[in-house]
Amino acid sequence: MDNIELLWQEKAKKAKIKLESLVSSADAETLLTVMIGYICFLSPELQIGDKYGRHPAMLEALAKSLIPNFGDSFQKITTPQMIVECYDILDEYVQFNTISPSEAHVDDNQIESIEYILRMSSEVIRGNAYPEQTQRMILEIQGRFDKWFSQKSGLCPTKLVGTISSIIYDLEKHYGEWLNQFKSALNNSRPSENHDADYAYSFLKELIFSMPKILPIALEDYLLTSDEVYALKKLIGVSKSDCHGDIVIQKHPMYILTCGKVLFSHLSNLMDVAWEKFNLLAKTDKKFYARYQKHRAEWLEKEGANALKRIFPQDCIFENLTYPDPEKKTGIAELDIAVKFGPFLILLEAKSKQFRFESQRGNKKTLTADIIGNIVEAFTQNIRTIKYIASNKHVTFKETETDRTLSFASNSIQKIYPISLSLFHLAGLGSEMKRLQELGLFQDNNFPFSICLADLDLITKTNIFPEAFLHYIERRLCILSLEQDWHGDELSLFSMYLDTRLEYSNFTDNHEAVPDIIYTSSSPKFDELMLYERGLLDNPPDFRLKLPDSIKKIISEYSVYNDDSAKWIIFSLLELDNSVLYAIDQAIKNLSNYKSSGPRKIRRCVIPITPAKVVISLIASNNLSLIDLQTQNQAITLLKNTVIKPINQSD
Repeated sequence: MDNIELLWQEKAKKAKIKLESLVSSADAETLLTVMIGYICFLSPELQIGDKYGRHPAMLEALAKSLIPNFGDSFQKITTPQMIVECYDILDEYVQFNTISPSEAHVDDNQIESIEYILRMSSEVIRGNAYPEQTQRMILEIQGRFDKWFSQKSGLCPTKLVGTISSIIYDLEKHYGEWLNQFKSALNNSRPSENHDADYAYSFLKELIFSMPKILPIALEDYLLTSDEVYALKKLIGVSKSDCHGDIVIQKHPMYILTCGKVLFSHLSNLMDVAWEKFNLLAKTDKKFYARYQKHRAEWLEKEGANALKRIFPQDCIFENLTYPDPEKKTGIAELDIAVKFGPFLILLEAKSKQFRFESQRGNKKTLTADIIGNIVEAFTQNIRTIKYIASNKHVTFKETETDRTLSFASNSIQKIYPISLSLFHLAGLGSEMKRLQELGLFQDNNFPFSICLADLDLITKTNIFPEAFLHYIERRLCILSLEQDWHGDELSLFSMYLDTRLEYSNFTDNHEAVPDIIYTSSSPKFDELMLYERGLLDNPPDFRLKLPDSIKKIISEYSVYNDDSAKWIIFSLLELDNSVLYAIDQAIKNLSNYKSSGPRKIRRCVIPITPAKVVISLIASNNLSLIDLQTQNQAITLLKNTVIKPINQSD
């Protein structure tokens, strides 16, 4: 055991002792109620995320410690100092009672490394998606079978989502009213020399007094029958009698007080748990589960297509396709979604199987099965489609529900991107697939772009243009083959793409390779996007790609051309690193400032790109038309085998 491990264990032990000491001196129900108010109900700016994403895990650790003491400590006093101390202890407890850093040093064993990543993710991060996304999934998939679920469990999915939504709305409203009253009273008081300290103390004092009146909820007040109240508590709740030592508190996000009222923890996790409980219930009836599964798969395919329609023209997207099976002479194969955009082709296969809690914790048996069910099977189907394209000069796909066909010459396609779309978040495995080779997967070093629906939904809301989306897929696939290890969830990697295009040379002056490039799992821009959609922020976040101004103008100009070469040029520009793009930008500025000495005079600039063996030729004139410029440039560069397109730089 190394020194880091010993130090980690010692800190974990001290944090546990501190938490136990705090719990023994507290009114359990009051402290948990106040801490939920202190952590969960924050201003929109603070909702953008705690520094390390520990808040949900902190509340769960506190709940597991306090619930066994519910009803035994009503006479104990909760103080402002106790609230501050509790937060610090929980932060320390969660930090040192997760996996120690020494367990991360498993580079010689890729499976142990995957287990480490998954366990770290599952022990801290909560929520497969934003609450609104999971709520919609429950309503539109499970809600279709409300009658069946109601008969089986006493509560239907639609009623659960509606009830929880109403409760959260009321809690936020009442909390907001209380906070405004507190601020108003404080503003009317005489200012003191220690204003900030007095404000903090008064806030915590009022929080302790008011939260026990605001946050505990009587479920009967929300038009639930006694049977539905019982069913909801049984489905996602935990009481003192249930809270034994080995309980997984994450699976019980509703805390039942001794009076029968309830408290709610992290909303995203609550919705995840509700989905999973209904999903497990569906599996108890094989005949019903077949219908349920079919609808779930169809819904995922439709939502995947709808997301892509935010980026690509609708006539580029094809759904539910058939084509001749290249592996069976008389067989017919199926393809969920195809996107033909110029010389680019997306082949998307959707898989709606569950990524089980055990897999998220790194269980090898379930992990392998879930990876195969969600990624490998889809990729195998994609490979079959690619084989069909590669073995024919001309191919045709037919939509099963319409008369539309997708037909093209195989040699017209420059890039094919296989996408595996899953219904559930795969805990960052999309950028870790080469580590799965020890499970016998992806042995040929070919990988799909694997993404879950929630992430695809958010990324396609950023107004990214088609070529940039395709280039993001290109870079995401490329990093799987690099020596460096790129860690991070999909939204973090996409945010990094907007700044650097996932090109290592774009965000460091040090060109030496490093063993790991690690990004935090937080994604503040997408938090801001959700707050904007909820009406809590006035302006949407800026998701624009970071590029020199002249390059942006070139891309805008080429976007007007509806032909393959224009799309390819835009994509190729994105492939260039910043040193080249800024050289082009400076050259264009210099050419724009050029004053011709006579009519029909031109000025030329040549930019060689040595590694790629490419030369970029720029010419400018103050009085030649675009047609004349194109002719001049074509004559100059004809022997260089260069693609020519005019750019209007008149402004």
